[in-house]
Amino acid sequence: MLRLDAKQGLLITTSTFSRVAQQAAQASDAAPIRLIDGEALLGLMIDGASASMGVMMESSL
Repeated sequence: MLRLDAKQGLLITTSTFSRVAQQAAQASDAAPIRLIDGEALLGLMIDGASASMGVMMESSL
């Protein structure tokens, strides 16, 4: 990000971020980085379903 003079960053994973990654994302001497882990991603997909995210809830028997 530094080489590209980025103003912000966004990292998405279906897993989780390590404590070190979370600390690095919060560093005050770098561009802000938003981390979205699997749980948050799922929440965005389900909560945003009404905004045409393409995810539908299905119940199983």
